[in-house]
Amino acid sequence: MKKHILTQLLASLLLTMPALAQKPILNGTDWKDTAGQQISAHEGFIGRFDGAFYWYGTSYKGNETGKFGPEGAPLQNSFNVYRSTDLVDWEYLGEALKFPKTGFGSEGTSHRPGVLYNDKTKKYVMWFFHFIKFPDVMLTVATSDSPAGPFVIEGLRKSSEPNGWAQDLGVFKDSDGKAYIVYDDGHRNLRVDLLTEDYLDTTRESVIAIKAGPTHEQKYEGSAIAKYNGKYIVAGSGVNGWNHSDTTYAVADSPMGSYSAPARLGEKNSWGAQISNFLLIEETNTLVALFDQWWAGPAGKKDLDQSRYLLLPVELDPTTGTATMPYQKEWFPFGKNGIPKP
Repeated sequence: MKKHILTQLLASLLLTMPALAQKPILNGTDWKDTAGQQISAHEGFIGRFDGAFYWYGTSYKGNETGKFGPEGAPLQNSFNVYRSTDLVDWEYLGEALKFPKTGFGSEGTSHRPGVLYNDKTKKYVMWFFHFIKFPDVMLTVATSDSPAGPFVIEGLRKSSEPNGWAQDLGVFKDSDGKAYIVYDDGHRNLRVDLLTEDYLDTTRESVIAIKAGPTHEQKYEGSAIAKYNGKYIVAGSGVNGWNHSDTTYAVADSPMGSYSAPARLGEKNSWGAQISNFLLIEETNTLVALFDQWWAGPAGKKDLDQSRYLLLPVELDPTTGTATMPYQKEWFPFGKNGIPKP
């Protein structure tokens, strides 16, 4: 009886206790990990596995000017991975995928990792692209038993583009377990492919979500895809090298389309950044866009690896299909009065 009363009192106390205050995301600042080191996870992807967030991205340490392809191969490092429960405090877990100095993966550079968990195979599947010479740029797949890696390269994969080309990709797992990849197909279209059941290849079932046009502003890369408020949204940056650019988006009722006419997301060249990927925070039904602010770090154009990041919430009206993304220097991804449950 005493044990039962104590249990009831404890439960009552927990219900009346105020929630721990959530730390805000502070855009426009230098983001450091829990050890005080600059976060190095560019062209990044944030996935959520077993309640924790994992941020994967390219390390440009020692590659101050951002050389890529064969020229950047001697300077290539790894895909780093960080872990967080609140999207603010990030613990560095190490190198999720380290590239070899000889053999496959060493002759060019690799970029934009995205990770999905396959419930049937119990594998974490990483997609990225391997760059040797544009437009002959290929998809690559790696797998791991852990979200932190180490990931083992499985090999090259062809996209649904006739030559198999793909770069600047994003990945997405739907609620029915099907998975998709969105990418710049070498013709500067943003194309969506359905993946195979094990997520290790494309099915060659494909749709162009945002078609390239004749002007410079109608060429796309930096692909991202998500489901939000019952709609599927595909977005990408302009083709502007390491400089910032506008973000273009389109929406559909299905990941395989058809997609709406393209429109602009955000203002001022995406607030001086380039889109990298989307993340949905289920607790608050918040769609978040992850961006790189190239050259915006303390070293300016002297060190690409010190470039900053933006995390910005996106609003999407499911009736009109209109998306907006105002700049917010400080905001609370889980609200001011609570943190995500462990």
